[in-house]
Amino acid sequence: MAIIDQAFEKLVQHLQNQSFEDVRAAFGENGFNRWRNPRYQGPMADADSHARIRGSCGDAMELFLKFDNNRVEKASYVTDGCGSSALCGSFTAELAHGRSPEELFDLSPDD
Repeated sequence: MAIIDQAFEKLVQHLQNQSFEDVRAAFGENGFNRWRNPRYQGPMADADSHARIRGSCGDAMELFLKFDNNRVEKASYVTDGCGSSALCGSFTAELAHGRSPEELFDLSPDD
């Protein structure tokens, strides 16, 4: 039984390493790190603004914003989607911090 357990552990480790390589290739090192350690995840009960969108793939994304002195003080997201949806939510929430509403509308996909 120990030989089977070792073989299975080796297979699992190989699959995990391959998954990590695939994510790095698709999203780069920053994307990989955010995928492993997402930020700003979770609903915000006291949000001043909240929006929800469903993408063409069926994934839903919710963004929450809390303002102070006309600047985003806190931002967070919730998604039921895949890893790339979570990455987008995490980076979008990060980009929102410290910006005014006008500056939020100036963000582009390049950002």
